[in-house]
Amino acid sequence: MVLENNSESIFDAIPDVIGIVDRDYRIIRLNTAGCEFFNVTYNEVGRKKWSELIGTQNHIDRCTITQCFERKESTQDDYYYVQKDVWGM
Repeated sequence: MVLENNSESIFDAIPDVIGIVDRDYRIIRLNTAGCEFFNVTYNEVGRKKWSELIGTQNHIDRCTITQCFERKESTQDDYYYVQKDVWGM
């Protein structure tokens, strides 16, 4: 239980947006930075699909989530979030 609480604290202390999703692209967990960036609470995120959170219903070309599933390894790419007028990875 202590390790789980420490892991949650570390996850939420990371200043970058980090989300954990399942194979259906539903959000299992979003860290504090992610909630602040997308202006949502943990409860509002629920089991939304990632595309709902970022404001698109279309599959994103070069989707890093899809690449992770296909390659079975971590991936990273840059995206421009029109709604926020910012670049992200």
